[in-house]
Amino acid sequence: MQVILAVGDVARSLEFYERASAGRAYLYVRVDDVRDTITRLQDAGGGLLSGPEQRSWGEEAVWFADPDGDVVAVAQPVSASLSQ
Repeated sequence: MQVILAVGDVARSLEFYERASAGRAYLYVRVDDVRDTITRLQDAGGGLLSGPEQRSWGEEAVWFADPDGDVVAVAQPVSASLSQ
């Protein structure tokens, strides 16, 4: 698993921030199985903000707000997610 701290382009990511009480930074985590992780995050109380969908940078990604409103994105390479 890779953990990346990203400071987003506010104009481009505004839809995510409007639906969560988080600041301008979010946690971006690459996982082995994005579909399984989506289920686990929803079961833990995460609120879906966007996705899952294929992103232009070659990953299937989904954004969640945790119960405190912090934004967390999980993703995996498109080739890996399509094979599952």
